[in-house]
Amino acid sequence: MGVTLHYKGALKSPLLIDEIVNELIDISEAREWGYKVIKSKKDSIPESGLILNGILVSPTDSEPISMTFLDDGRLISPMLSVFPPDDIKRFLEDDEYYAFTKTQLAGIEMHIEIVKLLKYLAAKYFDSWECKDDSEYYQTGDVEKLKETMGFIDSAMNALDEAFSEHGDSLNKDNPQEMIDFISSVLGVEDIEVKIINASLDEDGIEIIDENAAIKGLLEDASNENGDIADEDDETSDDDDDINLSDLLDMDGLDA
Repeated sequence: MGVTLHYKGALKSPLLIDEIVNELIDISEAREWGYKVIKSKKDSIPESGLILNGILVSPTDSEPISMTFLDDGRLISPMLSVFPPDDIKRFLEDDEYYAFTKTQLAGIEMHIEIVKLLKYLAAKYFDSWECKDDSEYYQTGDVEKLKETMGFIDSAMNALDEAFSEHGDSLNKDNPQEMIDFISSVLGVEDIEVKIINASLDEDGIEIIDENAAIKGLLEDASNENGDIADEDDETSDDDDDINLSDLLDMDGLDA
């Protein structure tokens, strides 16, 4: 839950990958943001088939911005690797997949700064680009609407935190419908769609960050798919510049 930017696009040329990486390193270091350069080994293709190169940039208190690309210059987030191979293939063929960056915890000013950065990168480097903003700030520049949206979600998150603290022990977290009904009652809505977006990858597959908001069974298949991939990649990585897909979302070790 939280205001999120969803974006996709393709570079004017794959030859621009190094240029955009170098510029984002300069921007990150100037702003004291974390970043991790992604350089995949072409001779070690994971089961997902995703060979990505680029950079993950982590603005203060925000989820990482994915600027990682296929060889043809198409922007693809490493998060896609958590899906089963058939789903990955479908997303790539149908162009249905968006990278995303949740900015809710980063706040209004950082959301605005990230929007400015994305617009700058889109104009300079991308041949095609699309960005959807939950607050609509990217499209409208309406700061008041951004404040209203973030404020509403903050209130909802606080209400859920209090409700789970008070009643969480009595809930059956293995029952998806019970969890959905509980969240619906707290938020005062009749229909609610539950999605898991707060997940990170480690060497064992998928680690759920907020288990109160997550239904673990939804990601069991993806976890099984990626567990073997992580083990295989760990054995072949002997270069500091070569990053395994299973480690890409572990941002604790970002350079500052």
